[in-house]
Amino acid sequence: MLMLKKSSYNGAIENSQYADFTGTFGGAYINCGNFIFPSGAESWAGFANLNTDLYPFDFSNGGQITFDAKLITSNVNIKFRFEKNPYPDIVDPSFETEAIKINENKTYTITILKRPSNERYSSFILYLIDRDIEINITNVKVEIN
Repeated sequence: MLMLKKSSYNGAIENSQYADFTGTFGGAYINCGNFIFPSGAESWAGFANLNTDLYPFDFSNGGQITFDAKLITSNVNIKFRFEKNPYPDIVDPSFETEAIKINENKTYTITILKRPSNERYSSFILYLIDRDIEINITNVKVEIN
């Protein structure tokens, strides 16, 4: 069962245009603002956006995600997922972005392709693909075309 919990990290979001990935589940955790997917976590562990002011998303014309990443230990692959509703409600339709390798400290952009015009998403999730690597990701912003 997917359990979301507010992390002990007090990463207050100063601007509501940015995602707040402090909802941890499946054994993923946040240490001093850094995201970690430990080897002992469930395969589906990740970080849920708790800034509900962002919802719903409509990608009928596509969009993009931009974010700042800072390497803490080494390179890491990440991806994002959008779902109709947060689990345990009905999550489909859903889709994942392409995986992206974080290999330097910079601003990254992931393109979101057009989605059917009748689809709306009210769940936004961050997944680290590589385990036991610490990464700092901030200023995550979804822009709709």
